[in-house]
Amino acid sequence: MSRTLVRGGTVVTATGRARADVLAVDGTIVALGRDLDVDADRVLDAGGQLVIPGGVDPHAHVRITFDGVPGADDFASATTAAAHGGTTTLMDFCFQEHGQPLPEALAAWRAALAETPPVTDVGVHMTVTDLEDPRREQELRAMPAQGVTSFKLFLAYPGTYMVDDATVWRTMRAAERTGALVMVHAENGPAIAALIAEAVAAGRTGPEVHPTTRPPATEAEAVNRAVTLAELTGARTYVVHVSCGAALAPIVAAKARGIDVWAETCPQYLLLDDSIYARPGVEAAKGIFSPPARPAGEQERLWQALAGAGLDVVSTDHSPFALAERERRAAEGFARIPNGAPGLEERLELVHETGVRTGRLTLEQWVDRCCTTPARLFGLGARKGAVAVGADADLVLWDPERTRTIRAAEQHSRVGYSVHEGRTVRGGPSAVLVDGQPLVVDGELVDRPRRGFLHRAPVHGRQRQAPGPGGGAPGSRGARPATHEEQP
Repeated sequence: MSRTLVRGGTVVTATGRARADVLAVDGTIVALGRDLDVDADRVLDAGGQLVIPGGVDPHAHVRITFDGVPGADDFASATTAAAHGGTTTLMDFCFQEHGQPLPEALAAWRAALAETPPVTDVGVHMTVTDLEDPRREQELRAMPAQGVTSFKLFLAYPGTYMVDDATVWRTMRAAERTGALVMVHAENGPAIAALIAEAVAAGRTGPEVHPTTRPPATEAEAVNRAVTLAELTGARTYVVHVSCGAALAPIVAAKARGIDVWAETCPQYLLLDDSIYARPGVEAAKGIFSPPARPAGEQERLWQALAGAGLDVVSTDHSPFALAERERRAAEGFARIPNGAPGLEERLELVHETGVRTGRLTLEQWVDRCCTTPARLFGLGARKGAVAVGADADLVLWDPERTRTIRAAEQHSRVGYSVHEGRTVRGGPSAVLVDGQPLVVDGELVDRPRRGFLHRAPVHGRQRQAPGPGGGAPGSRGARPATHEEQP
């Protein structure tokens, strides 16, 4: 039996904060209270620090290839980077090839997970590209029983990932009947493809052209289409990486109608504007992510929605395409640069620095958007994203005065750059625990556990309620507890 006591910290949950000790036994929180008089194998002094649940990043790409370019990270490096930033659970994507049986795609993803075992728990979303064979829809409906309780759809990237509205409809119908959540990358792919073709034909191929080929209207139209189909099918739907006010509007309207629609944004949309595309050389190429960075002013709209009811989660959309590959492709034009930006390691720090420390968010909102709500929405129940009795003892001791300057050379992803290079942040993890065991202490990886696949639970019924007492997630009708498989 392993007993860990975190003593003297201020526990912050999605619903409040209080000075309390936290006792974990065999990886589960069993007691919270002032001055707990208990024996423990390990005692961590959290005096002067915050104690928060480990971060949950529901949108991170690890096993990914874009236009023939493979990602630079594997599960070991990606989760190591995440853990250094205080994230103890992340979710990757399993991409179905056209015509591929879904079980075959999932088996390949799980084999890759076993080859480079992660140091934190990893869940997976099934990215659907082809349901033409009736057997594929049957396979999709079987996924939640296998712990894959979210399906990803692209309305962008025609010819590769994009699906038509009939496939969206069928996927949403399968999700509604099985308790799964549908994630949507909402950009109008055909319109964007036409704009890119026109720009290239005119010889306009620099990175500064990227945002002009993906204007806010192309995002807003696709968001509106996604939430309309969600309303028609009754599927729980989650819009990824919202970048601007125009895309927010249909989400806010759908929420007001009582539709089960949620949305996320990412640090790059909260902190960067389209002036990034005027930077010299490869610095501008670092901004080739989609949707693109928006004009100044849009960022504050996102912050307001994050503090209110429009946005629910901050994820990273971590896309691990190496800087050298971006430089090579930049010579061929912006349309050839792999889309995406890294960000696993700095998410919690950036939102704390630019959200909490500026007064845009409370500590409780920070914990909610980065930990508790993503755990609740993605079928992790009260196991993750909570400092509560019965939850996994995934904990972060957060030193609010710890200061560092973000430098890619010091980070643990293999990408080789950060879009936030040189930004100084105050507040960061002094210790990160997984299942009550120290994983990162004072910036050093002190253990290398072989974690595994995180089974997640489907959620049946409506889910508009707020998190329950103590920062945990409310019970959901028909939900099963999340479990993970440790690698041998």
